[in-house]
Amino acid sequence: DALGALDAAAAALASAPPGGASAMPGAANDKGAKGVTIDPVPDVEMTLSDGQPAKGKRAPGVDRERSAMAAAPQWHEMDTREKVSHVKTEVLIGIIIFLSQLPESVAFAFLASMTPPTALHSAWIIGFITSAFGGRPGMISGAAGARATIIGSFLGTPDRVGQNGEGVEIVFPSVIISGGFMLLIWATKFYRYTKLIPESVLVGFLNGLGLLIILSQVYTFRNDDDTEWRTGAELGWMLLITFVSWATMEFTPKLPCRFSSLVPSSLLALVMGAIVEFALVRPLGARTDTIGDVAEFTPENAYPVPFMIDPQYDLARLNLPGVPTRIFVLSILLCAVGSIESLLTAEVVTEVVKTPNRPDKVMSALGVANVIAGFLGGMGGDATIGLSKMNVISGGTSRISGVVASIGVVLSVTVAYPALNLVPMSALTGVMLVVGLHTFSWPSIPYAVAACLPEAWRATGRARCHSSVISMVSSKLGAFSPPTLSAPWMRTSRTVPASRFAGCEGC
Repeated sequence: DALGALDAAAAALASAPPGGASAMPGAANDKGAKGVTIDPVPDVEMTLSDGQPAKGKRAPGVDRERSAMAAAPQWHEMDTREKVSHVKTEVLIGIIIFLSQLPESVAFAFLASMTPPTALHSAWIIGFITSAFGGRPGMISGAAGARATIIGSFLGTPDRVGQNGEGVEIVFPSVIISGGFMLLIWATKFYRYTKLIPESVLVGFLNGLGLLIILSQVYTFRNDDDTEWRTGAELGWMLLITFVSWATMEFTPKLPCRFSSLVPSSLLALVMGAIVEFALVRPLGARTDTIGDVAEFTPENAYPVPFMIDPQYDLARLNLPGVPTRIFVLSILLCAVGSIESLLTAEVVTEVVKTPNRPDKVMSALGVANVIAGFLGGMGGDATIGLSKMNVISGGTSRISGVVASIGVVLSVTVAYPALNLVPMSALTGVMLVVGLHTFSWPSIPYAVAACLPEAWRATGRARCHSSVISMVSSKLGAFSPPTLSAPWMRTSRTVPASRFAGCEGC
């Protein structure tokens, strides 16, 4: 409305006769000329008491945002050659995003005490719906670490690693109800209050999530009954595979070569773990557990089915005392975490691509996706900050890359599942250790310690500490620091400050 009023005023001024009685800011009569010369209208920093731009005035930064958006041509502005190049770039980036999302989704399934197909089906359902119909093109959604951590805390310890935990039946109605709450947030426009969340809460949330991810990886080194630690040569080989996968994922993006930017480090970590398992460990007469040993992918679980007719679930458990309360609490937590993480991720993506963001469509698509995923026996999902950032800084700014990534996950579950059965469990542990270590906000430790010191001791460094925490929080909202894909077919005209993207992977 403000821009429309401003354009109308400018048009009226341009059509006014020379020497008119009225004068407007930004317009000047040129003596001796036959028209009116209009100067560019500067930004007016006038706000109301609630912090909103005053009606009729131009909000600060409008011209800068428009110029940035103009630098990225829209689909209708491209010629045929540019459209072909754009689609090729988006498809190739989508393939790499899918290869990065696959191991993380499997690892999050173990974190949630659920079977891997549950997380992978959720990943492609959530990813496809939010990418195709959501309000933030370029944002990647799927199974997320925060959601997996919450679900795992509500389920009992499974009888064997890779199986469903006790009480898994409560997850599916909780996911459906959480999707309904997201639709309620969309209808009431409650998503506008996300900006009221304090920075300290966000940092504490990320730190707690990082610690839970790291501590949850100890299950890999315990026996199937979770009563004793593994010992002997088996434990030694597992530690070796974990170290190899951890080192591969941690240091490959730092290598000064083109290969490191073409192959996702998480995928390469799993490949290296499998090489150690089948080229070194098993030829020597030893072995460690793989995904196929603990939770095998089969044709029976290659396709999602409604949880009401799935024979592996006992729906009679939903009638036990206290179960409705647990379902309600879990649905509230899943809705809160999913909504906040998705809205914050959408803001981060918007700052990079400089195209309009529709938080209402973000919430509506996310709500519908979770309802469908829960109905089909999935754990639901939300935006993944790390993959979204990897996507946009590599040039994936439209819906195509997200849709391609979801299709890739579908094909991996329905067609290429035998390859997933070969991945060592220890390799997944190495991947998740990297995720947990990069999720935790290490700069917050000295800041918290300084807050406990006497006032006189920290007075001189207060300004520096305040500046550090602001930078730390803004980088955490940008999530982890993935390698920027710099191949010739992944061209992008945007320059993104590296400081914004230092943080955590897989949040």
